[in-house]
Amino acid sequence: MSLKERIKNANRESSGLGFLRGREKGDFEKLIGQEVALENAAIVQSNYNDGAENVIFTVRGDNRHYYRTSGNVVVNGFKEIAEGLEEEGLSWDIIGVTFSRVKSKNGRAYYTARFRDLRSPAEGEEEAI
Repeated sequence: MSLKERIKNANRESSGLGFLRGREKGDFEKLIGQEVALENAAIVQSNYNDGAENVIFTVRGDNRHYYRTSGNVVVNGFKEIAEGLEEEGLSWDIIGVTFSRVKSKNGRAYYTARFRDLRSPAEGEEEAI
């Protein structure tokens, strides 16, 4: 491991982003349209883009990658979920999310996120009796 990689890992640990250790950035586009179960997530300020907020997260079953997106709609959704998890003392691993790409009336493309409590049945599924 190079010194540059070691510095990056050390900075992640001290910033609360230790869950990124040993992972490389994955292709967010590959997650579009499928529900993924989250492991961890954090909202951070970008070092670029005038300090805009980003969400960084890991997905259950993918130990090689982390994912990052800066879409306002998605970031705001993650912030809302984070508040609920904190209030109830829960962690990200009970949350499933499905990302979609949509277009606004003006033709501008953006991402949305639909969240689900994985302890509950999926929409359209009936609970076991």
